[in-house]
Amino acid sequence: MVGLQKFHDTIEFHVRGSESLESSYESYGDLLVPIILGKQPHELRKILACEHDSPDWKFQKLNNSIVKEIRILEAGDQLKSPHDITSESSSAATSSFLTQT
Repeated sequence: MVGLQKFHDTIEFHVRGSESLESSYESYGDLLVPIILGKQPHELRKILACEHDSPDWKFQKLNNSIVKEIRILEAGDQLKSPHDITSESSSAATSSFLTQT
């Protein structure tokens, strides 16, 4: 989730920089869509495709879908119980122990 948020922040940074140079994303957005999708993990592309009915993406729609996915992931992180966190750390410790033996 942190990686996706950072990626989105980078996109926003560059879009705002372009807008300050009076270049709107409407003029280059169609070029960015395949680049942005190509940098996403396969699982995220599948999730985004489930939400989108058409193979043709517009930059703003893709950007909104990424923001929505970030919010979903954040909500899921907030719902983790202390047991989930403990079991994740203990399984990591167990797996590291097993690989060292």
